[in-house]
Amino acid sequence: MALFLSALREGTVLLATFRGLTPIPTPSAGPIDDLDLFRDLTRERLSAVDTGVRTVRVSGSAARRGGGPLDLHLEMSGGRVDSASMPRLTPPGFVLTGYCPAECVLVASAGGSELARSVLHSGEVRTPEVVLRIEEVRPDPSVPHQERLDRRRLTALSAITEAYRALVPVLLVLAALAWLSVGVLAVRRRRVGRAWIVATAALIACLCRVGLLAAVSAVAFPAMTPIYLSPAYPLLLAFVVFSLASLTQEIQTIRDSAKATRDATVALG
Repeated sequence: MALFLSALREGTVLLATFRGLTPIPTPSAGPIDDLDLFRDLTRERLSAVDTGVRTVRVSGSAARRGGGPLDLHLEMSGGRVDSASMPRLTPPGFVLTGYCPAECVLVASAGGSELARSVLHSGEVRTPEVVLRIEEVRPDPSVPHQERLDRRRLTALSAITEAYRALVPVLLVLAALAWLSVGVLAVRRRRVGRAWIVATAALIACLCRVGLLAAVSAVAFPAMTPIYLSPAYPLLLAFVVFSLASLTQEIQTIRDSAKATRDATVALG
């Protein structure tokens, strides 16, 4: 029981103060070719696929002695080839772009047989069959302008997060007072406004989420984190908005009732 109460208190603090919440996404997991496909379809740079570090552009020239076709591709050290994100191009001039989360090498082949390979740095490799020259190796964002967009978006999201941290605790106290006040008036008048009902439903759902995570933390594993609390944040904001809206509606109702009473008094007088 003590563990449950401790986790419940921790979750309430995390939720009310937005502590630990960050706009920086957690790393994405999965095969590189699947992450590459997702990024290309959504135009999003996944956190795990750091294009400033993992993606390289290699340019240079290659020629086969005596002529003939020649294929080039990037290969992970250890022999694993990511053929989906490391396209094969035909020399003599070439530009290859691909993921290199580990050490990569440039491989020249023909007819399925390897003819030469070179580590990724400027220089020339000569074999009896191939002359392979690497002129430039540099990080290459594979989504144009994504780095600049990421910085702007991260700046905007960070500002929004800081605003939430500063404003939500104050608004939450005001919303709780408004919710209690309107609830007392609703009991006395035996009439409930729709905004107050929505606010109550959001509050119950929010408490259920925190209570569920507190139970999991007490009996299984630490689950009270911003990631698991993420469904509760919009519910908390909904509670704040609709609680304040219900108070506004109640004040307007009181004003309308007072006006109607004055009008009736004037008419009778």
